[in-house]
Amino acid sequence: MKRVNFWLNLFLFAVLVGLFAAVVLAEKGKPPLFSGSLTTIPPQKPPKGVKSLSAEACKDCHKNIYDEWKESQHSKAMVGPIWQTMWTVRNNPPMCVTCHAPMAQQRGKVLAGFKESGPLPLVMLDKPNFDPTLMKEGVTCAACHVRDGTVLTARKVSPEEQNKIPHPVTYDERLSQPEFCISCHVFSFPRVRMDFAACDGDKDYYAFAKGASVRFTCQSCHMPYREGVVGFDINDPSKAFPARQYRAHIHGHLARTREGLSESLELHCQAEKDSYQAGETVKAKVTVSNALAGHMAPTSCGVRAILIVVALCDEKGNEAAKKTFRIGRAFEFPSYPSETHDTRLQPEEERAFRYSGRIPKQWAGRKVSMKVTLIYYLLSPRVAQQAPYPLEKAAIPVGELTVPLTGSPDGTGRKG
Repeated sequence: MKRVNFWLNLFLFAVLVGLFAAVVLAEKGKPPLFSGSLTTIPPQKPPKGVKSLSAEACKDCHKNIYDEWKESQHSKAMVGPIWQTMWTVRNNPPMCVTCHAPMAQQRGKVLAGFKESGPLPLVMLDKPNFDPTLMKEGVTCAACHVRDGTVLTARKVSPEEQNKIPHPVTYDERLSQPEFCISCHVFSFPRVRMDFAACDGDKDYYAFAKGASVRFTCQSCHMPYREGVVGFDINDPSKAFPARQYRAHIHGHLARTREGLSESLELHCQAEKDSYQAGETVKAKVTVSNALAGHMAPTSCGVRAILIVVALCDEKGNEAAKKTFRIGRAFEFPSYPSETHDTRLQPEEERAFRYSGRIPKQWAGRKVSMKVTLIYYLLSPRVAQQAPYPLEKAAIPVGELTVPLTGSPDGTGRKG
């Protein structure tokens, strides 16, 4: 019965969160294009001139954007190994798929009720319009751009341009707004705070720079502007439209690469003394700052973590006095998700860690340095071990500093 209550509580809370997001976003004007965990996108038909809802139907005309999407986390939302690992270890809860495969045709089953027992005590019914191929595409093109027989665009299209496009196009300003991303990327569980500190739609909560005159949005960082060809003339398929600025569809790139993460996280270290001798205790301050991200770091629902590993090293590569500092959040699942702690970095926050380690006496006469490594884990070591999942595949080395302990006491930098 406890297990039934767990899933019932989780399902009901997911509905409440979805309703909350829908109400908040509806106050901005039009209703949201997504309802997050509340419900799937209603069944859609391919717009006139488009063969299917699959991204494969888009790639011939929109090759640049298709290629970007194909490498993005949106295309891997249902098939990515980390997602599949976590979804499986939680017995495939259906409410997760509402964001990872948000279209009605991507859902093979629908929740109809609850059972008294079982590892996943849910009553699921098959859906007749299920498209397994479309499901594997995750957050596919149509999930964001197809509604009611037209292709939504964030750019106003002139009547002259429309005559050259093979399908109907409708301008929708919601695609350019950060609220477009909220329903899926700002969510919660019972007794757990949301990823963003404010989500009331009234505060400029994405403008992270203090006193900033420019309002940064999700799209500013995760869909930066690029220059390129984005389509072809229906009257002459060999003729491409002139290159122009467009939003790159590289969703998730910043959070999955060393280059992207090193732009956001800064690492510094300073020892208390200029030099140390064998047998002495090294004391230093290591600081990490969330310099550029307009949201908490790390993000996600508790599976990610940032680790700072500090160790003393000699010239032969030997290590001593290794210590690890963790930044992240953690949950327990006794009956329903409950947050046990949250040490994530707020936007622009700088946090200091105090290190203390003794240089081995047998290292007398050797060159000694302090090595500081910053690692971003897509799955924290604890979660990876529970899953299980190969830890090395979940780790992204972001930065590394080497502080000589026989010379300058300072080590600073942001290593990409």
